[in-house]
Parts: sequence; C-alpha cells; structure tokens
Amino acid sequence: MIKNKKINLKIVENILNVKSARAREILKNLTKKGILEKRGKTKGSYYILKLRDEE
Repeated sequence: MIKNKKINLKIVENILNVKSARAREILKNLTKKGILEKRGKTKGSYYILKLRDEE
C-alpha cells in the first residue's frame, strides 16, 4: 500500500485470499478505526492511509 498509495477491494481480496464480503468488512473496520480513508462511493472507490493530525 505504501508503494501504490491506495488500495481497493480487489487488491485486499487477492492479497488476503478472502471473498469480497470479508474484504469489504476488513476495509470498513480499518476505516472506522481511522486507519484508512475511503475515496469514492461506487466500484471505483479506493482507500488511502489516513494521515494523522500533527499536534
């Protein structure tokens, strides 16, 4: 992900060898925890690492 800067559902499926429902759940959980940020709303959506606010 660092290399490509973004990740999508298909990449997660392939890397983790899981079905799309599980990959979607993983991405949703990482987004909810504030680790990833979702960009887009349809098939073309992808996820990026969420930058931490500098304090």
